[in-house]
Amino acid sequence: MGNGCWRSGPGPATTPPCCVTVWVTRVCSRSTSNPILSQPSALDWPDWATARRCSVPAVPWAWVEQTRPGGVILTDIKVGLVAGNLVRLTRVAADRTEGMFDAGQAAFMELRHNPGAGPRTAYAHAADDTPILESVTALDPRTPWSNPVVWFLAASRVGGHYRLGYTGGDSRDAPEAVSMTTPDGSHAEIALAGDDDGHRVVETGPVRLWQQVEQAHHQWESAGRPGWPRLGLVVTPTAQTIYVDEPGNGLISLH
Repeated sequence: MGNGCWRSGPGPATTPPCCVTVWVTRVCSRSTSNPILSQPSALDWPDWATARRCSVPAVPWAWVEQTRPGGVILTDIKVGLVAGNLVRLTRVAADRTEGMFDAGQAAFMELRHNPGAGPRTAYAHAADDTPILESVTALDPRTPWSNPVVWFLAASRVGGHYRLGYTGGDSRDAPEAVSMTTPDGSHAEIALAGDDDGHRVVETGPVRLWQQVEQAHHQWESAGRPGWPRLGLVVTPTAQTIYVDEPGNGLISLH
């Protein structure tokens, strides 16, 4: 696909590579200075913009409606930070589009639903008397980066807003743990160093975040440890389902 821009229909648009950056900006932003983009909703793009170089948590049905039968939508499904990949969908019927995820790992910029950045998500602070739960895990603490499919499944459980990174140490020392935080005040730290029992996990807040990752890993193993090339997406007006190998093998639903 290279630098080409995709539109509804079976072939690539004729937009030259030098225009791609501008085209991406127009499709993925809501600048009111451009009259073409002065729409009341991020779903109401005109026909020239039915190819989507944007990341979205689920495919807006309006995109499918703007795509001719046999037409292709290339977009980036992202259910959260570093959680998703490109998917190439073909409109196979009036009420259905489907396709497989890319074998590699790529990303588009996030779709902005309103002009400007808007308010940032507020993160609550856990109360001082919040219980601290300690456990051990055999799972690699670096799973968000080392196993993108497991993290995709985990992020779909946790929700689209979270902070993810490393903690401990200083500028001269290596980090000591992986850290996860969600807006409801839930927090988890998973020690990078482990022993024969595994890695130490400390969790607080209403949701046990690392437990969600462990459950996602179990789901992935039960599905046969699929990589991106085995994952597909079916989109209809009422549901969006990630599947393994065949549309009948549903794995998770997108919302």
